Amino acid sequence: MRREELVRVVRRVRAAGAACEAVDMSAELGQLIGDLACQMILGYSTRDKFNLKPGIREFLNLAEAFNLADYMPLLGALDLQL
Repeated sequence: MRREELVRVVRRVRAAGAACEAVDMSAELGQLIGDLACQMILGYSTRDKFNLKPGIREFLNLAEAFNLADYMPLLGALDLQL
């Protein structure tokens, strides 16, 4: 599984190199890691079924949101999520 995904990335990078195009290696590696994790956990690639990135981004945005009640417990009953 890892070898197949890595071969796909190398092919894309080689094709971009042959066409003298810039390659965003951070994006390529992020896609590789996401595809591998999805295949290991769910049993199929993100290319095959659906894209998890929007859901993950939304989760991270909600998880890092500032909550005033974390710093002033008395305000917890008001649920002032900022």
